[in-house]
Amino acid sequence: MVPSLTRMQLIRTVAAWRSDYDDVDHPATATRIAMRSLARRILERNDEIADLDDLIEPLVCDVGAALLQRPCIGIETAGQLLVTAGGNPERLRSEAACCPAPHRCPLPPARPTGTDSTATATARPTGPCT
Repeated sequence: MVPSLTRMQLIRTVAAWRSDYDDVDHPATATRIAMRSLARRILERNDEIADLDDLIEPLVCDVGAALLQRPCIGIETAGQLLVTAGGNPERLRSEAACCPAPHRCPLPPARPTGTDSTATATARPTGPCT
């Protein structure tokens, strides 16, 4: 039953559907083919993201070890800060220093909950850098 499946279980189920190309003129068949294709794309992108996360994590741990020691800064945040600072790490001394107009710099949005973001819902927890 569909309501008892998690989002990823549903995507995997749809990706495993067999396509019946004999009856493509029927709207239900065409819809199933399109849904299967989209589900497979989602799984491929999730795998690609996981592979890239595995490549990026040791780089961020190596270059941004000091950032990762700060509270509430994980791999993604440290990586973004390093990219933002570029060759100017002195820009990271404060939040205001990163903002082009400090008096108008808004607070960052609240972190999404697991139901608000696919990335959050499918993210793997990361361990401490070694």
